[in-house]
Amino acid sequence: MEESLEKGRQNLRHESAGPGNLLSALVHSLGEAKETSTYRKEGSTVSLLSRADALGDIYVFSLAGHETTGNALTFAIYLLAAHPEVQAWVQEEIDSVYGNCDGSPYELFPRLKRCLAVMLETLRLFPSVIAVPKLTQQQQRLQINGREYEVPRKTMVILNITAIHTHPKHWGQDSLVWRPSRWIQSSRDRTQPHGQGMKEKEGAIGEDEELLQPAAGTFFPWSDGSRVCPGMRYSKVEFVAVLSTLLQHHHVVPRRHAGEGKEDARQRTLGVLGDCKFAMTLYMADARRVAMCWTPRSPEGRR
Repeated sequence: MEESLEKGRQNLRHESAGPGNLLSALVHSLGEAKETSTYRKEGSTVSLLSRADALGDIYVFSLAGHETTGNALTFAIYLLAAHPEVQAWVQEEIDSVYGNCDGSPYELFPRLKRCLAVMLETLRLFPSVIAVPKLTQQQQRLQINGREYEVPRKTMVILNITAIHTHPKHWGQDSLVWRPSRWIQSSRDRTQPHGQGMKEKEGAIGEDEELLQPAAGTFFPWSDGSRVCPGMRYSKVEFVAVLSTLLQHHHVVPRRHAGEGKEDARQRTLGVLGDCKFAMTLYMADARRVAMCWTPRSPEGRR
């Protein structure tokens, strides 16, 4: 982080604009790069960032922009390895999309809906952040199950993401099951409430497939409202690009121990997924207990 900040400062000293990114914007806002710690803009005084502020922002950008998406990919790869039928369902879409048009994964992102469904379903059960703190700005009254509750002003409220993401009321009786197909709807079932009436669609690839739009307040791994994560779109594109590139030419399976069968290896993988801890983000306590093996797909397995 220190090196990145120093490089940006050097570009500024030599009047080199450098890349137009968040780092360059931070450097331009550094108080130490100016003669004073404030400046006048449109009749008001604007405070400049200190070096500690800039380093803190760089840390947050790195954590939010890399660790969260990286963790989601790790969970998704383990889940796909434990569910080969879902992996084949996703590869069916990848083969269809990549086989019928040219373009990079980033350009083809809108068509890779099943890949995105894998991300959404993974974050539903394994969100990077498991709770969102909020502070009430004024007194509020809530009606819950026929009873009225009063929430005083300046009360800290913790939204339990995992509880909401797995509530059967919102996600059906299989709410604890990892099932990416619940996020895919066709024109004939768009009227179905999410979590209900959804079936695996291994054989259905077409333009009529659309992503499910969850009811408000039932899915918010990137938070929601005015505080929604500004990198949400970026993380979706990044996840889909990486996953589609990996699965286009390879299968992923758990590496088996000597004398271990496929089902035993699968159960061992599910056991690792069920043993999670939370620090800055949610992570598997000991992912090294199961190594992943990437094997090339046969030409017959790709269109």
